[in-house]
Amino acid sequence: MREDVVVRPALATDAPGIARLSEPFVADDLLVARSGTQFRNRIGDYLTAVHDSHVIGCVGLTRLGDDLLLYNLCVAADRQGLGIGGRMVERADALAALGGCRFLLAASKHSGRWFVRHGFTRTEPQHMPAVWADLLPPGRGSHLYRRPVAPRTAPPAFTPPRQGAERS
Repeated sequence: MREDVVVRPALATDAPGIARLSEPFVADDLLVARSGTQFRNRIGDYLTAVHDSHVIGCVGLTRLGDDLLLYNLCVAADRQGLGIGGRMVERADALAALGGCRFLLAASKHSGRWFVRHGFTRTEPQHMPAVWADLLPPGRGSHLYRRPVAPRTAPPAFTPPRQGAERS
């Protein structure tokens, strides 16, 4: 991946870019629709991948019990396959470790191959804690993936987001 792509906490000015980036994935029913206001109100929960001041990737993070949920994970179509999504997941993993989280969680309608390549395993509903139940709304066709958080000791780049589940 190019070194001029920076993964960082989202800024208030990134909200429109996150909304634009998410639109094609929402249109393909791969992400839950969110309004510009929702992105602005939760901007502190997002990491962004930025190139030349343009948002080319994003992921929302929210604490769910002892775990960190990744939601709205997407990378611009012309930037996929360059390791940007993996860098965002690794940054989320570091934040989760520093926040004392056990697992990274993600719900996805994709086949799951990308998540498996990045250390996630598919979790069947009967093996999920009750607090995860809202992550798989009936009829959406999503699957839940989880990955153990790797222990870290470096200081956090920013505080892990507040408790409160978002749906992927």
